[in-house]
Amino acid sequence: MTGAVPVAGVSEVAGVSGEAPVAGHGTRRELRASRAAPGGPGRRRTALLALLAVLLLGAGGLLATVARPVESVSAALPLAPATPLVVLSPQLLASRDGQVVVTARGDGPVLLARGGAGDVAAWARGTTSSSATGLDDDGGVRVERADGAASAPDPAGSDLWTAQQRGEGRAQLRLGPSSALGAGAQAVLVASDGASPAPARVEVTWSSRPVPPPAWVVLGAGAACAAVAAVGARRGAGTPA
Repeated sequence: MTGAVPVAGVSEVAGVSGEAPVAGHGTRRELRASRAAPGGPGRRRTALLALLAVLLLGAGGLLATVARPVESVSAALPLAPATPLVVLSPQLLASRDGQVVVTARGDGPVLLARGGAGDVAAWARGTTSSSATGLDDDGGVRVERADGAASAPDPAGSDLWTAQQRGEGRAQLRLGPSSALGAGAQAVLVASDGASPAPARVEVTWSSRPVPPPAWVVLGAGAACAAVAAVGARRGAGTPA
């Protein structure tokens, strides 16, 4: 009598794990293990994304801080009949954002003095003077003239001023960001000696360092790469994303 032919069990056909083999790759569990193993394609991709995120975030940080370009805008007072005093109002100094630099040029001594808006106005009151009150729609400086006495006391060295610069033929005064609001508003007095005509050429420059748009793009790309790398790392560690 012919003996019965043994039939392989399901476990022998599918493998001990009970999973069907995948052609050319072994079982699905083995395939998943190879992907999660150190040095696998998933780990390498995550590491590359993490490195790219570090490089992009570093480059974006440099663009947003150290490498920010300086942008400067200048406005010159229009030439007008000479007066012994010129007042740069708080409204003019605060017309734009950024650090303020006032430069004056003339024949003879040049004085630039910064003080409280009320102190500067009081010094010029009663004397023929020119007041720069702000910028017009075209970016030019508006100037108003007030008639009065032909001279004023020499403002050099007065204890009313919080800062002053004096030179022969040229002087420059650097101010911080200015605000036209509040009791602490500052103004600048431009003069020679209070009797001679004030310097004829007065220029105000505003300098700022805004964050350039490319910096935001690079930072955003770096953040996106970091987020994708973090998700990949959690998946590789077996933690749900």
